[in-house]
Amino acid sequence: MNILPSRTATLVADEQRLGLKSAVRETTIVAALAFLIPFALGGPQLVVGSLVNAALVYAALNVSSGRALPVVFMPSIAALARGVLFGALTPFLAIMLPFIWAGNALLVYSIKLMSSRNVPAWITLPCAAAVKAGWIFVFAALFVQLDVLPSAMLSAMGLVQLATALIGAAIAVGATAIVDRFVNSHG
Repeated sequence: MNILPSRTATLVADEQRLGLKSAVRETTIVAALAFLIPFALGGPQLVVGSLVNAALVYAALNVSSGRALPVVFMPSIAALARGVLFGALTPFLAIMLPFIWAGNALLVYSIKLMSSRNVPAWITLPCAAAVKAGWIFVFAALFVQLDVLPSAMLSAMGLVQLATALIGAAIAVGATAIVDRFVNSHG
């Protein structure tokens, strides 16, 4: 009875470990960026939101489902932390936080679902962006109607969300192509 693994089995296990380490490294980088962008930059929303959505879409395209969760939560936590640390915390962000998290998750998992069904990217990305923006806008509009949020929040939670998700998707597609080229040329 041979208790030592074969050379082939050892090579396969090493390759799987390296692949896992690479995936964890990539996820960590994307999650860190998703946190640092809103925390360090703070505004304007069009720039920060586009970069955050780029991280979300990149995670949807390149990170496994379970590993994408930190990327879903980090941007809002960073925005909230920035407000707490710099004295500009708005209670309105705290009210919208669960709905923003859900919107981010809808963006990521809509992309994953449609991609797994071979829906072309030119359909997948705008549809997922619209789902996210629509979700967030519906709850913002509801809270405005209930006088929980000021009406000024509607623009930030509606068309701006759609625009930043679409811009972010374009950035993520470009970043994915660049990373793929780099990995292929060095792998």
